[in-house]
Amino acid sequence: MLTPAVRGNADCYRPFTVKAPEGSILNPTYPASVNIRTRTEWYIAPNIFAALAGAAPEQVQAFTGLGVTATVYSRDTVGRYYSDMLFCGGGQGASARRDGHSELLWPTSAVSTSIELMESRAPILLL
Repeated sequence: MLTPAVRGNADCYRPFTVKAPEGSILNPTYPASVNIRTRTEWYIAPNIFAALAGAAPEQVQAFTGLGVTATVYSRDTVGRYYSDMLFCGGGQGASARRDGHSELLWPTSAVSTSIELMESRAPILLL
């Protein structure tokens, strides 16, 4: 979906294993909280690319802008509760061969929430 120019082949679908120390942020043990696991990806991916850039600069993408999440919840003027979440993507970094993708919450492959959509669901106005 994100790389339509790359032809699918066996290597695209081959499973791989990532090992991380038990109890670490990448391999938490119960009852560790994992509610913000997506944000963990946002911070880890750019660091992995930075580590690989010294070995293969032509094959690694540039820094990926970090995503921001804003959660709004309260009661409106008639007492009804509301809540909404605004995702703002920092985009996906460019590579030696291609421009990056703007407004992508990479590596989660989501896109930024429309401001107008959030304003229509919650009684707020974003300036």
